[in-house]
Amino acid sequence: MLNDVALFVEIVRSGSLSKASKKLSVPANTLSRRLINLEKRLGTSLILRSTQALRCTADGERLFDSCSAHIDILNLKINSLQSALNDVSGKVRVQVPSGFFNYPKNDFLCKLLEAHSELEIEIIVSDEEKNLIEEGIDLMFHFGEPRKGSYIIRRLSGSELGLYASPSYLAENGLPERPEEMEMHDCFHCTSESSVEIKRRDGSGAKEIILCKRLKTKSIPALINAAEHGVGIVLMNTSCMINNNSLIRVLPEFMAEGEPLFAVYSNHHALSACARVVMDYAFQRSEEFDVYPSMPSHLEFNHEEELTRHK
Repeated sequence: MLNDVALFVEIVRSGSLSKASKKLSVPANTLSRRLINLEKRLGTSLILRSTQALRCTADGERLFDSCSAHIDILNLKINSLQSALNDVSGKVRVQVPSGFFNYPKNDFLCKLLEAHSELEIEIIVSDEEKNLIEEGIDLMFHFGEPRKGSYIIRRLSGSELGLYASPSYLAENGLPERPEEMEMHDCFHCTSESSVEIKRRDGSGAKEIILCKRLKTKSIPALINAAEHGVGIVLMNTSCMINNNSLIRVLPEFMAEGEPLFAVYSNHHALSACARVVMDYAFQRSEEFDVYPSMPSHLEFNHEEELTRHK
């Protein structure tokens, strides 16, 4: 039954039996017969068919929602095992966000190249959401779900956002000691939203912060550069700031939930063996991406001392 559920998931994703037949290299009449057998065994109709398209029934949607992610994980595990048993040779183009290599354990590429001597990796560093097919990108790591194109996405990790500013800006404009005082400062973030909610890690003290629209960018380095030159306070992914010593964390006990880091690809079955190796390895190390920097207490962290030290 598991194989038939996997076929059902691919049929739903493809949108038609003919498209699924091409992707799976299985005759359409075979897919139709196995789908009917699956429905008989489950005792319910899963898909409403027509000559042009198909759509899920309510039971079909429930089955797809509950099984599709597990099928993907199973496929990833199988592919990972197969990759380990076979030599990987070839080139893969991977796009990563600009803060990707700021994580504490940034030996991602080194370990991959060490494990696969015939693997060639071309890294594109960009925070833009590009067209994977047009740009020839095999795999993209991206903060937030893609809004363009129809891709398969897998969540790698969550992210935490913190407030940062330069010592010179804080010396001139004052150090916010409460979230309410953020109203007196320009706050920038790489989002189109007009505001964002910050709160303590336990969920208390929630406060909405209005975001300034004078600077709009998806570039993490651009935001850091703006903060370093005293434009205002920026709301940044804390993992991207671990190795940055030029900015000070403002209201360190407060954080905001950032967009998760996703692995994005055009079609699982179109992935090369090289691309699968990179993706599987990213999932193996995803726990490292999900580690939030520990928050210093007031006894361990004194902003006034930091300001004096940076002057």
